[in-house]
Amino acid sequence: MAGAVEVPSQPEAVQQEAGPLSINRADAERLQSLPHVGPKTAAAIVEYRQAHGLFTAIDDLSRVRGI
Repeated sequence: MAGAVEVPSQPEAVQQEAGPLSINRADAERLQSLPHVGPKTAAAIVEYRQAHGLFTAIDDLSRVRGI
């Protein structure tokens, strides 16, 4: 069909949440969607990342205070 626009079946925000969550890009609100991650833990992860740079391995999370 000429001029047809493809509309995704789900809004973009919903599609993004379906994939894996990047610990290096997610804000505190998104991190709280993970099991056992509440507001304090999510904030600590974001603060650590801002102070020390990106996580390069899952073991780096053990350096975050409270984890």
